[in-house]
Amino acid sequence: MHLIIFRHCQSGGSATTNITKHKYITKKVTRVQTHIKEQNTE
Repeated sequence: MHLIIFRHCQSGGSATTNITKHKYITKKVTRVQTHIKEQNTE
């Protein structure tokens, strides 16, 4: 997961943009993980 985020951050743009992208991806990843957990508990 971290490799994807790292590569995404390297793909250009200002530092601020990369941090925003990083936060957005982290949120998405967390949401997916939460979703998987919910499915597993059913």
